[in-house]
Amino acid sequence: MEWTGDWSDDSPLWNQIPIWTREAFGFTKKDDGEFWMKFDDFCKRFTTVTVLTLGPDFDGDGGADAGSLQEVKGQWVTGINAGGCRNNIKKYSCNPQYPITITAPGAA
Repeated sequence: MEWTGDWSDDSPLWNQIPIWTREAFGFTKKDDGEFWMKFDDFCKRFTTVTVLTLGPDFDGDGGADAGSLQEVKGQWVTGINAGGCRNNIKKYSCNPQYPITITAPGAA
């Protein structure tokens, strides 16, 4: 099920963002599980985020192929790293960002 609130794939808010910016973000309108949402909406719906795999067995050895465990904690703090929205790109860039890269087994 895809997110359907503000900044969802079909949200009219995306029409306010220049195409080149959407492309730079990698934004696409497709049922792929990727979503964008306002921080306030995120906080209302999530208290903890866990990305985990217990499988599948990619290499066929009978065991789940979970590569590694990493815990990252952070928060937005007013005056330090709470940059707000893209209306002020210099401040926006200081927002905490946690990229997640999923690689093929053995391709670290």
